[in-house]
Amino acid sequence: MKRMVVLAAALALTVVGCARQAPAPNVYADEQHRRIVSLAPSLTEELFAIGAGGQVVGTSAFTAYPPPARTLPVIDAASWINTEKILALRPDFAVGLPSDAARTRGLERAKVPAFLMKDDSYEDIYATLGELGVLTGRVDAADRVELRLHSRVAALKKKSAAFRLRPRLFVVLDVSPIYTVGRGSYIDSLLTMAGARNVVESRLPYPNYSAERLLADQPDALIVAGEVKLKPLLARSPWSDLRAVREGRIYQAPPNLGLEVPGPRVIDGLAWLVQVVERLQS
Repeated sequence: MKRMVVLAAALALTVVGCARQAPAPNVYADEQHRRIVSLAPSLTEELFAIGAGGQVVGTSAFTAYPPPARTLPVIDAASWINTEKILALRPDFAVGLPSDAARTRGLERAKVPAFLMKDDSYEDIYATLGELGVLTGRVDAADRVELRLHSRVAALKKKSAAFRLRPRLFVVLDVSPIYTVGRGSYIDSLLTMAGARNVVESRLPYPNYSAERLLADQPDALIVAGEVKLKPLLARSPWSDLRAVREGRIYQAPPNLGLEVPGPRVIDGLAWLVQVVERLQS
């Protein structure tokens, strides 16, 4: 899961500056025609979900969903943005994450506001939807998306609350080196809501994990991110020494599930995790 690791590293290494807050309603006279550059896949997904996809004129190289977003001009790489290319797109503003503070200074100097929003946790999804709704003049649409998400998540949590067993899971984001999810991260919250426990106790959101520690933990099952190529490594240590591997308790997320992206597809990721935990009840 290379892109997740790159984004996590950028978050850890970037000095976060003062992020602009989303303006109060009616700050922009014609919000629904404002041109937007999105620096984060999660924000791009949310913009499309509230009906503002047509306003997005440029997006991150890591953007994979929805499909129309992949046709937009790419305006960044792992640690830099192409300021000249962005300015040529004539955006009214940019949206990004707190980790984008340093690389958006050139935009600010060019009088292009950059609104930075958190996407670290499950709760951030709803806060960001609200902020984007204000920025784009689509508050009602954002509210509808939030209500739909809350309703479906509540139904899934009700189902998982009835599970008798709470299996200990290890999430594989990358294998060389091993990266996983720590306590308090977005995916950690999904594990809890699905009725499972995260075997990892680290407070880092996406820690590098040692083979020795993984072997000592002996999780009940592995959750593998959609892009990770784990199967060729299963015959090797440390994977071959895990009971979960020997007994076939390996669950790879479908490639287009978006489990790692804190956005509207949270309901799909959570539903899939609930199915996995349900299978582990027997």
